[in-house]
Amino acid sequence: LCASEAAVRALDRAVEAFAAHRADLVAHIDAALALDPGLVRALVLRATATRLSGRSSDLLAAQASVSAAQAAMGERGATEGEAAIVRALEAWCARDADRALTELEGAIATEPRDLFAVKASHALHFMLGRSRAMRSSLERALTAWRGSGLRGEGALLGCHAFSLIETGAVS
Repeated sequence: LCASEAAVRALDRAVEAFAAHRADLVAHIDAALALDPGLVRALVLRATATRLSGRSSDLLAAQASVSAAQAAMGERGATEGEAAIVRALEAWCARDADRALTELEGAIATEPRDLFAVKASHALHFMLGRSRAMRSSLERALTAWRGSGLRGEGALLGCHAFSLIETGAVS
């Protein structure tokens, strides 16, 4: 639900940068939002990138992005997956990581090929030291990705390899 194909392409580049831990993430988020300031997923991605910084001083900026995403959803509507990721970021900004993960896992169940939701869940599980849950989440999502040829599959396979190491399945 956005204004232009160009904004969607910019958002796709931002999500790919997020999944790959690339330094150009913020530039891609900014490009998407310049094309469509009410792009819900770009606002949520900005909030996520801000929260992942780990700096408590960034919490207000993340909350502002979540508020903007909520307002945009009110104006434009949203898919169930989008609504779930907005609720996840709202919970994360309220320092309720368990509820954030529940919402992210709900988004993945609704849209298993949502690269953002899968990677955000992976990151939050990792930050909380929940390697087994991180691996389980990835394995559930990967059933929808394997052999799809979708961009982002390689990044998720890398996340899965990481989770195998973290859980001691391989060394």
